[in-house]
Formats: sequence, structure tokens, C-alpha cells
Amino acid sequence: MSIEFGAGSIATCLIDTSENRPPPIEYDDYGDYLQSLEWKWKAWVVKAKAGFRCQVCNSRGILNAHHRTYDRKYHEDYDDLIALCSDCHEKFHNVRRKEDWEL
Repeated sequence: MSIEFGAGSIATCLIDTSENRPPPIEYDDYGDYLQSLEWKWKAWVVKAKAGFRCQVCNSRGILNAHHRTYDRKYHEDYDDLIALCSDCHEKFHNVRRKEDWEL
């Protein structure tokens, strides 16, 4: 189940994608970006849209917002991100590291 943000909802108003928004802050360090309010908001929205459940195993609990792509790092679209529980997030990164070693 996912949460739909209909026109006029509080979340829709807060996720303003109009040209009236100030330009995004530029970050020199990825770690600083992950601690920013901008990232924390994006991560919360991704988790809310997933119904606060892991999008792989459907579990509840601690969730992480995971990048599906880094093509727009620092300026992600919400579709660039997925909500994963800690276990699935760790498994994904372990598989990815193993694939990187085999290249």
C-alpha cells in the first residue's frame, strides 16, 4: 500500500516543484548532504509514499532511503529513491560490493 498525495494535501504543498522554490543548496561533501534537512525531507517523503514499509520485503521498522540511481545526486527526483529496511539495504550494498569486486 502506498500513500497518495492528492492535489491540495499538506504533503503536496510541501513538495512544491514549482519554479518559485529557491535554488537547491550545493554541497561539497556527500556526508554533509545526507545530514541536511533537504535530504531528510526527501527521505521522509519516499518512506511515506511507500507506506512506511520496505519496498522489497514489505516489513515495517527502521527504513532507509536508497538511491536507485546517482544520476541526479544532490538533486534527486523522488523516483530516484526507494525505501528499504536496514536488512534489505545492507543486503543490496553487500551484493553490489561483491559485483564491483568481480569486475
